[in-house]
Amino acid sequence: MDDDQPSRAYPDPPAAQGGGFKGLGSRLALIPPLSFVLIVSLLPAAPSAWPGDSVAWLVVLNTLFLVVAPLIASYFAARAYAASGSIIILAIGSGLLLSGLSSHIAGHVMRGHGGTNSAVTIHNTGFLLCSLLNLAASWMSFSGGKKRKMLRGGRTLHVPVFYGASFLMVGLITLLALQDLLPAFFIPGQGPTPFRQAVLSLAVTFFLIASAAFMFIYFRIRVSFLCWYALSLLLIGQGLGIILFVDQLGSLMNWAGRAYQYLGGAYF
Repeated sequence: MDDDQPSRAYPDPPAAQGGGFKGLGSRLALIPPLSFVLIVSLLPAAPSAWPGDSVAWLVVLNTLFLVVAPLIASYFAARAYAASGSIIILAIGSGLLLSGLSSHIAGHVMRGHGGTNSAVTIHNTGFLLCSLLNLAASWMSFSGGKKRKMLRGGRTLHVPVFYGASFLMVGLITLLALQDLLPAFFIPGQGPTPFRQAVLSLAVTFFLIASAAFMFIYFRIRVSFLCWYALSLLLIGQGLGIILFVDQLGSLMNWAGRAYQYLGGAYF
């Protein structure tokens, strides 16, 4: 990272020293990620079928926490980029946009005629791309100095270009998935395919690495945005990690994975 005013790359001002884990709310926010091992250890004893499964609730929760929350966060990232010019923030906003759009389209495909495989393909691929952008953002935070964090040209053009690329990428993935031009991700009656497991495993790994990197940076410069964002990435990674072992949609294990993703969206 830059030794010269490193916090300039992030939304909070340097005056946010002491933010983050001070206060009861922030400490309570640590409970879900720290309880992950305990919850996962109890899941094998959970029933395979859960009577609480509800399509209506799934639609509402997915919309609020996996679509609306990251889209709002991507809007504020765009505003922060306009103020700071930091490509790190632009990469973060583009990743959030990718995850929100892919979740939104996957939900429509699941309820429409696209089928489970297309929905899972769109969702998982979108989150893989989101994790890659977050990994890139965390890497840029450590390397290259200020020059690599700035783009040439007017900032007003950068957001439409980067965000437009996110729209195009999700659109391309959707088209390929609906035309069955991508490897199968989920086979009804059999469960996830090895290819889907590999894609989701990479996404989990990248989210966890990016989370650890942003948390490390937080302890260096104490910008409160960083600790919340690191926790959000950690929760998303943990939720996707649980879903790696789900072979039945609507099970309690499936809902546990969703719950961690919803918390990640709330932390955004």
